[in-house]
Amino acid sequence: MPSFLLPLAFGFANLAVMGWVAAAAAPIIIHLWMRHTHRETPWAAVRFLQAAIQRRARRLKLQEWVLLSIRTLLILLVVFAASKPFLERWGLLGASVRTHRMLVVDASMSMAMENDGVTPLDRARQLAAQLVDKSGSGDVFTLVEMTQSPRATLPSPVADRARVRRMLGAVEQAYGAAKIAEVLPVVKTTLETARAELRGIDRHEVLFFTDLARSSWDLTTAGGQADRLLTALAEEAQVNVVDTGVAGATNAAVTSIELVERLPTAGRPMTVRATLSAFGRGGGATVELLADGLPIAERQATLDPASAVTVEFAHRFDRPGIHTLEARLGSDALPPDDVRGLAIALQRQVSVLCVEGRRDDARLVSRALAPEGAADSAIRVEVVSDAQFDSTKLDRFSAVFFCNVPRFSEPSADRLAGFLQGGGGAAFFLGDLVDPANYRQVLGPIGADGAAPTTGPLSLNGPSLGVATALTSALLQAPATAGRPALLPALVGEAVSDPSYRLDPLDYKHPIAAPFEGRQRAGLLTTPVTRFFQLTPTPGVGEVALGLPSGAPLIVTGGGRGGGRVAVVATDGSLNSIDPATGGPWTAMPAWPSFLPIVRELLFDVAQSEQAAAVLPGQTLSGRLSGDAAGGPQGMDLSVLRPDGTQESIALPAGARQWRYPRTDRLGVYRIAAGDSSQSVGVGIVNADPAESDPQRIAAGSMPAGVNVSRVAASDDAPATIDQPAPVHRGLLYSALGLALLETVLASRWGRGGK
Repeated sequence: MPSFLLPLAFGFANLAVMGWVAAAAAPIIIHLWMRHTHRETPWAAVRFLQAAIQRRARRLKLQEWVLLSIRTLLILLVVFAASKPFLERWGLLGASVRTHRMLVVDASMSMAMENDGVTPLDRARQLAAQLVDKSGSGDVFTLVEMTQSPRATLPSPVADRARVRRMLGAVEQAYGAAKIAEVLPVVKTTLETARAELRGIDRHEVLFFTDLARSSWDLTTAGGQADRLLTALAEEAQVNVVDTGVAGATNAAVTSIELVERLPTAGRPMTVRATLSAFGRGGGATVELLADGLPIAERQATLDPASAVTVEFAHRFDRPGIHTLEARLGSDALPPDDVRGLAIALQRQVSVLCVEGRRDDARLVSRALAPEGAADSAIRVEVVSDAQFDSTKLDRFSAVFFCNVPRFSEPSADRLAGFLQGGGGAAFFLGDLVDPANYRQVLGPIGADGAAPTTGPLSLNGPSLGVATALTSALLQAPATAGRPALLPALVGEAVSDPSYRLDPLDYKHPIAAPFEGRQRAGLLTTPVTRFFQLTPTPGVGEVALGLPSGAPLIVTGGGRGGGRVAVVATDGSLNSIDPATGGPWTAMPAWPSFLPIVRELLFDVAQSEQAAAVLPGQTLSGRLSGDAAGGPQGMDLSVLRPDGTQESIALPAGARQWRYPRTDRLGVYRIAAGDSSQSVGVGIVNADPAESDPQRIAAGSMPAGVNVSRVAASDDAPATIDQPAPVHRGLLYSALGLALLETVLASRWGRGGK
């Protein structure tokens, strides 16, 4: 309707209401019209009768006025009830206070806990819809979904109740862990938007529909930041929390699944380890192992609420390729966490390329990886010279070991960067041929943002390095080549002679050192090192796996670009490098008993991306294309078959082997195929967040002051703490009905008395 017609329309509407009010005078008019007229004639005989009639007439007149008042009031009540919208606009029904209500619906995984076939999320949607229906006609609404990635699905205030109900019905069950500290900033932003857009709103109300699970509502995290945010919110708006959770719920879940073998291969047995947790109840349980979706074995376990239980399965895949493994419990009230899986890309053998700076520099490393005479070794090693590196096809290998390689050209570094971006791994043994300035200039250290740091002096990790002079900061300011990310997790300084006859395992915290804990006979601690390169780990990226007694790092590892990992060993992997200060080898480590397990652990660490890591909801799936698949000169399209049966496509750039898929909102297996092919070239798995498996709830009394909490049983309507406008029009209609009944009774009784 054009805006200039609105006053005219409201004027006609007001006239209509006044007309109906005037209709209430009809009983009075009829009463006056129907009065009996009479002519008085004196008659002595009826004097006493006339006195009696006068007394009765006064009583009849009183009765008539009572009935007249009831009938008039009845008509007025019906008219006022029918004109409810106009009366609200005039402020006569107490609904002149317009309210903005923000509905925050918790859709985290714990809201899927079933109780008599109804989940807390079902109840939350139902109660929120009831609130929308019962709110005043001038109220407006916004909607926020409380999930692992909270978002405002109705960020601007909406008055259309049908649309709000549709959006509430579209809130889907999520399977991640919601955090109140991450939801409150979204709530605050939405509230600020509503304040900016609304001018005629008198009050704001925020309503959380949630199960109050501790995993989502822990207000003490991050130093109590969530508690402070919620307290501040309660000062800006009325905050109500509607508890729709299941009291006293119990649950059992598969909280982890892993392979014991670090680099599994086809045709060899592997051990699958599943961890089960019970929350609130124990007892027996049956666990199934599924391989490629088919059940192959089961185990009986006794669940203990006090501690997790581990169950192991043995299995072997005869065929190489992409496979899935899943551990599954019997179904309970929270089905999403009863199954957990992982995906693996199996090869017949793990292929490793060793690049040596001179003849035999990689001989001992290659033998440690694949001992001679082991024809059925799971690891296949190929050794090339540094001059052959540029002509070697890298996509056939899972990892590359560089053994005393002197220098890297720009094209070599570019090839290595592409290999790491494709998910490969690399390890560097540094010997007497290595040019540290070239390493800093061409390879650089990996910065926290993927770039090489351009300033900052080398930090000598301890006062007893025996270095006569400190290196200048200018020496360490060589940046990586523009356009290519830096590749190393540490800055390579100069070589120093500082003989030591022990290694520091750093409490065996790193995966490379962990297998040696409690095994002193392996010789790790007594490994002699006389000369090494100074390594400065990049903050936030480089992690020291093994150190020297002086505090200097011996092995530094870190995440490479695109999922690949890199390790740097500060000394040589052979006995060919001679320390000029002692006349002996840089280290005796290649001849020590600990050398073989150290080299193996290096391979496991840098090549671990061969296992397709399972992710949690909301995280990005990624993997490396199996076989010879790779994006051509024009790139290629990959199809993603989701667990819900729908299919999507993702574009792979030219020459790339690494795929990424971010829309992980469903649990289960995501299969990646090339184009329209039905053959999988990659697999990813999304598992439920185990943080949501514990049904423990927070106490309502732990909420900050000003936050109202109400418990809603399964059969209840919206709780009383929700401030809703009183339905005055219903009271008017009920009053009119009562008056109609009263009028009928009085008219009948007084009518009979009159007769």
